Amino acid sequence: MKNATEIIVVMDKSGSMNPRATDAIGGFNTLLTEQQAQPGEAFLTLVLFDTTYTFAVPLGTPLKDVVPLTAETYRPGGNTALNDALARAIIETGKRLSDMNEADRPDKVICVVITDGEENSSQEYHGPEGKKLIQEMVKHQEEKYNWAFMYLGTGVDAFAQAAQVGISPAMAANFSGDSQGTRSAYSGTSHAVSDYRSGGKSGLDKSSWKGKIN
Repeated sequence: MKNATEIIVVMDKSGSMNPRATDAIGGFNTLLTEQQAQPGEAFLTLVLFDTTYTFAVPLGTPLKDVVPLTAETYRPGGNTALNDALARAIIETGKRLSDMNEADRPDKVICVVITDGEENSSQEYHGPEGKKLIQEMVKHQEEKYNWAFMYLGTGVDAFAQAAQVGISPAMAANFSGDSQGTRSAYSGTSHAVSDYRSGGKSGLDKSSWKGKIN
């Protein structure tokens, strides 16, 4: 589908996010509102992860139909199964798109990881072998299907952690763990997604989204 974008957000809701829950909710909702106002067709998948993961916004939901997060739908707790969440988001989205008629398939896909901690509780993709499998998934989707990946982290070295899951450090950014930093992370993400939707991979590479993240 020409000029259509698949947006995947893999979002931390582990217990350490509790002090920033209101800001994370507000940040995501601002991103949602801004993207809903952008021209062009788009679909959104939201994967929330703590000790496990859940598809809080089901695969490929039309962006216009996505409802904002609330204190009921985003309740931090537990550990950080980041690897499982990212792997499953890639696998399920890839399957969804491969099952579609080519004419209906979005021509752009962007996957964004936002976290405040390191992986510590994945069951399927853990240890060196789990990381290797995810790295292979990311590389495959980037090279064969031109997907874009971003990694935003606080409380960790986002550049090193991005590399651990195969995401280029050039597409990673650290943000401060306070209220302003959390909201700016989502603002920067929205800016990058807007650039990507309007200009494809080259638009994302040339964007100033990192300058919007504190």
